[in-house]
Amino acid sequence: MELSCSSRVPLSAVTYARYLSDTMHRSNLTARVGDQVDVDVLYQAIEDFVEQAERYEEQRDKTFGKKTRNEMKRRRLNDQMMQLERSFTYPPGLPDRPSNRHLLFAPSLLDSYSGAVFPGIFDTLALVQEDPSYWPEVRKQVTLATWVTHSATRALSEDTFP
Repeated sequence: MELSCSSRVPLSAVTYARYLSDTMHRSNLTARVGDQVDVDVLYQAIEDFVEQAERYEEQRDKTFGKKTRNEMKRRRLNDQMMQLERSFTYPPGLPDRPSNRHLLFAPSLLDSYSGAVFPGIFDTLALVQEDPSYWPEVRKQVTLATWVTHSATRALSEDTFP
């Protein structure tokens, strides 16, 4: 109800981005993949996302804090926030779970009670322990995670909705 009644989409891009960054840094992904997968590009994409989210929120706070009402600018900023969420969806879905299309937050295959950040990466990493033939899927999931993170960064860019 709050979403439909608010002039400002009640979500925070900075909270989203920092949660992603903190969780990924605690995951120890670099050590877990070793030299099998290059995850530096993913970590750089996450860092860029955090920086862009901070710039976006600063602009958003200025716009919504003004007494004057620039409805088109407010609409653009709200549309960007909605696009941010859409950026993390992938139509084919997660491996073995085509109905789970959100690549950032979804239940893990190993623990359906708790959500996971980039479950496609961490679920396939768990499978690699039993069967090394899953390494190409791990690489694919890291690539997808990098791609959707870049998409989220672009969604918050001022160039997205001129």
